[in-house]
Amino acid sequence: MSQPLVIRLGSYSAVASLLLAFGALVGFLISVGSGKISEAAGSTGFYIAAARALGSLALLPLALVALWLQQRDRMGRFGALAFAAALVGTVLAVGAQWTYVFVVPYFADAAPELVNESSGIALVGFLISYAALAAGWVAFGVATLRTRVFPRWAAVLLIAGGAISIVPMPSRTLVLALALALLGLQLLRAPREDALPE
Repeated sequence: MSQPLVIRLGSYSAVASLLLAFGALVGFLISVGSGKISEAAGSTGFYIAAARALGSLALLPLALVALWLQQRDRMGRFGALAFAAALVGTVLAVGAQWTYVFVVPYFADAAPELVNESSGIALVGFLISYAALAAGWVAFGVATLRTRVFPRWAAVLLIAGGAISIVPMPSRTLVLALALALLGLQLLRAPREDALPE
């Protein structure tokens, strides 16, 4: 697969990730609201919202690769490490989100207290996953800021999105997905020879 095609696919993935993240937020607000997760987890609305959140997270690595390819010549060692950290953190977060789709609905009836009040090793796993996601994307945002390939405001939004993703709330990666979608749209609108180098 050619590099220009990978960049375009990553750009489209970034936009799709934002749409899914927004849909997940709306779905969680409707299905859960201020109630308990265990009461909503068996509903179709919760399942669809959780699946959208999973899809949004699963598309982030493609967007990350597109941004990396666009600016890799200016990234340096720190940028390479930040790319790797963001990739690993995103994979861990996808695994954590996977449980909302396939595990939480199963345990909602059998052990509602486990679903409503995460504790122990499950809580530690979630904290590690989303802390790795946040740290990796903040680092990649800083590396992006240093390259000056993209506008400063976009890199700052990327850093903010990474930092916010550690906060336990519905669709916690919405700001990160917004930053990536805006960056992806810039790649799609840029002149082909500039945005899609060989």
